Amino acid sequence: MAILIAMLIFYIDFSVELGVAVGVSYVAVILIGFWARNRSVIIQLAVFCTILTLLGWWISPDGGEAWKVMSNRCLSLFAIWVTGFLCFIQQTKEDQLLESQFRLGTIFNSVPAMIWYKDPQNRILKVNQFGADLMGISAKDIEGHSMAEFFPGEADDCHLSDLEVIRTGKPKFGLVGEWKTKKGLRWLRTDKVPFREKNGEVIGVILFSEDITDSRKSQEQLALMYTAIEQSHTAVMISDNQGRIEYVNPSFCDNTGYSRDEIIGKSTGILKSGEHPKEFYTRLWKTLKSGEIWRGEFINRTKTGTLYPELVTIHPIRNYKGKITHFVWVRIDDVERRQTMRQLQKYARELARSNKDLDEFASIASHDIQEPLRKIISFGEKLSAGYSSVLDERGINYLNRMVDAAGRLRNLVRDLIGLSRVSRDVRTFAPVDLNQILGEVLVDLEFTIEETEAVVEKKPLPSIEGNRAQLYQLFQNLVSNALKFHKKHSQPQISISCKQQEKGEVEIEIRDQGIGFDEKYLDKIFKPFERLHTVLDGYTGSGIGLALCRKIVNAHGGSISATSQPGKGAVFKVKLPEKQKFMSNPIPEDLL
Repeated sequence: MAILIAMLIFYIDFSVELGVAVGVSYVAVILIGFWARNRSVIIQLAVFCTILTLLGWWISPDGGEAWKVMSNRCLSLFAIWVTGFLCFIQQTKEDQLLESQFRLGTIFNSVPAMIWYKDPQNRILKVNQFGADLMGISAKDIEGHSMAEFFPGEADDCHLSDLEVIRTGKPKFGLVGEWKTKKGLRWLRTDKVPFREKNGEVIGVILFSEDITDSRKSQEQLALMYTAIEQSHTAVMISDNQGRIEYVNPSFCDNTGYSRDEIIGKSTGILKSGEHPKEFYTRLWKTLKSGEIWRGEFINRTKTGTLYPELVTIHPIRNYKGKITHFVWVRIDDVERRQTMRQLQKYARELARSNKDLDEFASIASHDIQEPLRKIISFGEKLSAGYSSVLDERGINYLNRMVDAAGRLRNLVRDLIGLSRVSRDVRTFAPVDLNQILGEVLVDLEFTIEETEAVVEKKPLPSIEGNRAQLYQLFQNLVSNALKFHKKHSQPQISISCKQQEKGEVEIEIRDQGIGFDEKYLDKIFKPFERLHTVLDGYTGSGIGLALCRKIVNAHGGSISATSQPGKGAVFKVKLPEKQKFMSNPIPEDLL
């Protein structure tokens, strides 16, 4: 548009004779360029109008006096450039103002705090982007609205505080409160300053609110930790990296007899008793300076000079740069530990005495019960052999039933004694070759194997740490069960193998092709006196064998399981650790 007007003025200029100051009209073109809000456009238009003015002087019709013509052209050029210069200066100021406003707006919206300007009527006139994000509402939907619309619970108290700032003209700092926002409950720390006009009149209030929710939670956690340490019965001390004491809790003061005023600022050496050599402390500090945790026992001295033992764990503390700045000394009075260990020793002695008495009772009971049973069986067998001719069929039946019942009772007593010995075993473990154990079991069962024409397939077994006698009982019970519960009129088939398992375990599998059982009775078969097959079914036994197996396996830290189907045999799997993990004497001798 400016170009068109310039060309129109140029047309008028060269159409009239010289002496008419048409060129002054180019000022309108410069003003139009000013509306473009671009300084380069103003300069370009001024140059363009200058060219047109000079060109119009050249091609316009002659006329007028020469000095007037020259004056008019100079006046036109002067008007063009004065106007252009003034517009350029004004546009420069406006650009600087816009740039300043942009920078202030950027800062205003980039500050990580909520900034808002309110009038005396509690209306929010301006809010920055951080504040809008915190409130969960866009800035345009906030500005011009009452604070009560967004914070109904906090608006009244906040307004009263605002009015006090407006009335007194004095700022308020460090106002902390909990605000309900769309993002949940937030803790804000707010500073309020009066907003003044040029004449100094306060017309509103500016609020700077910082979200301190995270720091508030951190402070609460620190307060909780401090309270926990203060109320702990464990003595705690914190020193700097030079060993100067900076903090002790009440338990520490109770143990040492020192008050906080007496010990804070002192060296940790104030507790030295002289019982440890210099090398002891040298090794201690070398460990700590290397960033490692030190654990050990001190003999320290109280304020009154009394020596006392204590267990101590010392942890290095690093700052954000990874540099060790402090050490935390956590102390546990060793007297309590010694008392606990002595009590454990007392219980161990009482348990050993009780087990000894129980063992003696079992031995006596075994002799007193088994001896009469042996006589009953012996006399019964003699009666059956020598006097069966004088007994009728019913008498012989009664006699045989008596002998069988006595035999079952003898086996039951033997199994009960074995079960009790497993429970009282002190777990004396040693390396055991399972191949040798299995070989002995098969030799002892040789008569039954030959009688039933059983086929026993065995694969190599490993050596493990275990109780030899108990492992013999384990294999003896499992193999004899496989022989006992075979299908009638069929040859027993038994397979014994082993697999290496993870975590240092071995899995021994004993598989048979016998009568099997329903797996719904799995929980039942490992309980004492539980029998799935009775004498009437043609299978004898006390019902303790598998319970004894489970006790033996548990005593070795292993597990036993079974799978089966009626008529399709059974598979027993025994998992045992290769190495035993517990100590034979868990109580340190120096504490007994």
